[in-house]
Amino acid sequence: MDWNRVEGNWKQFKGKVKEQWGKLTRYGIEKDRVRRDVDDWYGRQDS
Repeated sequence: MDWNRVEGNWKQFKGKVKEQWGKLTRYGIEKDRVRRDVDDWYGRQDS
């Protein structure tokens, strides 16, 4: 696996999340809940 590519894709993903953040909050999703869900998902990816 090319870790440089993974890192670059992760940075792109984070940018997309920040871009869409306003749209998420418009739908009544709490910021803290989203953060926990993303952290949980990310933690499972390390396994």
